[in-house]
Order: sequence, then structure tokens, then C-alpha cells
Amino acid sequence: MCVAENITIVSDEIYEKAVVRRLRNTHIASLSPQVRGRTVTINGFSKAYSMTGWRLGWAAGPREIIAAMSKVQSHSTSNAPSVSQMAGIAALRGSQAEVLRMAQEFQRRRTAMVYRLRAIPGVSCYEPKGAFYAYPARGALLRQGVPGLARSATPTVWPTTC
Repeated sequence: MCVAENITIVSDEIYEKAVVRRLRNTHIASLSPQVRGRTVTINGFSKAYSMTGWRLGWAAGPREIIAAMSKVQSHSTSNAPSVSQMAGIAALRGSQAEVLRMAQEFQRRRTAMVYRLRAIPGVSCYEPKGAFYAYPARGALLRQGVPGLARSATPTVWPTTC
């Protein structure tokens, strides 16, 4: 549909290394040459390499879109410090063992969190397949009239991270 309607796809791949190991992360740009030509993929170092605050990332996509992004960026922010750039290169070139270890730890935490949420009467929770967020539905809990919680006729979610 995006190809037929000439819509640009922006694919945020920041959590690509945190997917459940039994699943394979499929980049949308890999689906076809036509989709690739409409996709801008963005990523960074904050999640996989625990480099939050370094504000280091990248974008890949059609040359004309990346060129336009570069023009806007050059007039609105400064460049990443050289030490951040060197740290990013070291992260990419270095051993990925720690990245895998953290993905496994996030998977362990996610499993424990979902198990505990599902143990609460009136709360349901789909097990996330990507990163480590869970969105438990508490509609049944609220309809039961639990003391201390506001009543609601519509199901809602609690954004939760582990």
C-alpha cells in the first residue's frame, strides 16, 4: 500500500537486538526493492549498547531523503562529539556477547513480569515479542470495582517496562 500510494515508511529499529531470540527481526526494507526504496530506517546505540544520553544514531534510506535530513540536521543541532562517534564504532566492531547477554536478561525479566501480571485476577497481558514492554489490560479488574481504583467501562492499559 505504501508503495502504491507513494508513502514514505519510517522504520525505527532501535529494539532490533532485544527481540525474543526464537524470533527473527525482519527489517521492512528487506521485503522488496520497492519497499526498500520507500523506507527510511533509523537506529541508534542507546538500547543495544546501553549508550543512553550519548545521542548517537543513524538513518539509512533513499539518497534524496537522507540528503534532505542532513540539511535540516546541520542547521538545527550540532554534530555528535568525536568521543561518542569513536565509542559507537567500538560498540559495532567489538564483541556482541554483552548485547546477547542483555537481550537474554530482558527476555527473562519480560517473562517474569508477564507471569506476575497474569497472576492478578482481572488483569490480562499479551506477552510482547519485541522489546521489554508489557501492556496489561485492566478492564475486567476495573469493572469488578476494586477498592482504590477508579471504575471504567472501557478496558485500559498500564504501560509497563521491566
